[in-house]
Amino acid sequence: PQYILSTVNKGIKHIVKSYGAPEAVVLATYLFGLALMNRSKGFLTNIYTWADERAIEVVKEIKEHGVELYRRTGCPPIHIYALPKILWLRKHRKEVIYEADLYLDLKSILTNHFLHRAVTDMSSASGTYQMFNIYSLRWDDYALGVAGVDERMLPEVVEADYVEYIPLGIAAELNIYDKIPLVIGLFDGASMIYGLTGGGSNIAVVNLGTSAMIRTVIEKPIIDNINMMRFQTYYFYREKWLSGGAINNAGIALNTFIDILASGLEVDKQRLFNDLYNYRFNEDRKPLFLPLIYSERIPFLKTDIGGSIIGLKPDVKAIDIVASCIEGIAMLLKVIWEALEDNDISIDDVRIGGKLSSIPFVRVMLANLFNRKTIWTDIVDVSHLGNALLAATSLRYSSAKQIRDFIDYVIAKNFIIPEKKYVEKYRERYQIFKKYLYSLYSS
Repeated sequence: PQYILSTVNKGIKHIVKSYGAPEAVVLATYLFGLALMNRSKGFLTNIYTWADERAIEVVKEIKEHGVELYRRTGCPPIHIYALPKILWLRKHRKEVIYEADLYLDLKSILTNHFLHRAVTDMSSASGTYQMFNIYSLRWDDYALGVAGVDERMLPEVVEADYVEYIPLGIAAELNIYDKIPLVIGLFDGASMIYGLTGGGSNIAVVNLGTSAMIRTVIEKPIIDNINMMRFQTYYFYREKWLSGGAINNAGIALNTFIDILASGLEVDKQRLFNDLYNYRFNEDRKPLFLPLIYSERIPFLKTDIGGSIIGLKPDVKAIDIVASCIEGIAMLLKVIWEALEDNDISIDDVRIGGKLSSIPFVRVMLANLFNRKTIWTDIVDVSHLGNALLAATSLRYSSAKQIRDFIDYVIAKNFIIPEKKYVEKYRERYQIFKKYLYSLYSS
């Protein structure tokens, strides 16, 4: 944690030196990070991230609580959340649990640093802890009981547009000598959604980065059938929620597979990436790729057997398998899409971001796989744009309508319309993909 805080300080100082003092600081952090702290002694642990799989063993032990936790928090029983991490620590690092009196997510690590008070926003609390009730918008007593945590050990929870001024002494350490507001901000995925939609409903936002997600804004909390729990529902912002899900096996799985190709064969990694930008759909050559290389956060799938490639033929090229890997990533998201539709959550169009969305083949593939108009943007990091727009409304620089008009003008101008022949091809491929997915990986 100290390294992150030091890096943030250096980044702000660099901005101040290069461009002058900013008008505000807004925080964007990822979900699922957890660090334990003692108010007197400081940090007791490093940050446990979403990639830490040690809590998997604990999830099996608390299976009896899974349904009730999902009903209350919108979080299915999977290992990425803070609750199973805390139980794992209680089992394996009792001395740390004994000393800890603060359980901090990434957002509250930063606010504790800047404000000397642990505060997080509701979207981050909802998506990180598995202990935030999506109906009452308070820490949930049942979940706290399962975790063995007192509410006083958790950060204060506020809306994402909450503003508080950084104390002058802290600001001076950043070479800022005026009052400067700190806007709490959304988690990175939620801020991307805000940057692409302005909080509008009936729009699926897809992010294809190291991990991948598909989420949509809804007007009330909705959860899946408790026997499936195929998607999560987190609180978003100002009486709106986010339903959808995320997968671990996205860019990280693609990079791992390309590394395997490059290390075992005479394959030029950079050339593969370059070839992707010119790739076109080739139904005759492409195999199916179920890219479950890492443990997944989809509770109804058993993913510890690893990924699968189906349909290898003599004329298949390395680039065909790489493209199939990206298709497999998108098809895992399609599983979540279908779960949303099963619960009467309608989607009119798709807006995409993340590094992989810069590849033309990927944009076309998503439009045809989802059979929706698909909007893409050249803006490199939409999550930063989203939190900047949120800060603009928080500080009364812009109205919500002005933000939505800006997004429609700047973001929504680049789009792809699905083509009937490719929609049908992808429908057929997806049905085959789903057949193998459930037959090989059903838990």
